[in-house]
Amino acid sequence: VHYTRATPGLVRLTKDYLIPGLSLTPGRPKVGKIVDAAISQTLALRSSESAGGSKPSSSDPEHWAKRGKAGGADGALDGKDANGLCGVVVGTCGPIAMADEVVNAVRGIAKARKGSVGGVEVAEEVFGW
Repeated sequence: VHYTRATPGLVRLTKDYLIPGLSLTPGRPKVGKIVDAAISQTLALRSSESAGGSKPSSSDPEHWAKRGKAGGADGALDGKDANGLCGVVVGTCGPIAMADEVVNAVRGIAKARKGSVGGVEVAEEVFGW
């Protein structure tokens, strides 16, 4: 969890507040790096599933771009691989400036990189203070 505008001393964080595996980090996250890591993880999952004997997959962006709507020669539909992996969704909820930052970070990812995973979509919910 990344947080901004936290008032120091208002709430004292004790061990009761800490959940294993959950980290609290001040400031906004580096969205571009996080999305790129998600793309890499998805491609790695495709590769490991392919190596494990499931239907072949490819990390070539052209392969996924051609399969995007009509399905591919290996029988997968809608750009999904044999196990249903298709694309990355980036969700954001917060102030307009934060949502704009997320949209711009996703927009900054190379088209071929986004295509390699089946696309990257942004789902946003914004509010004002």
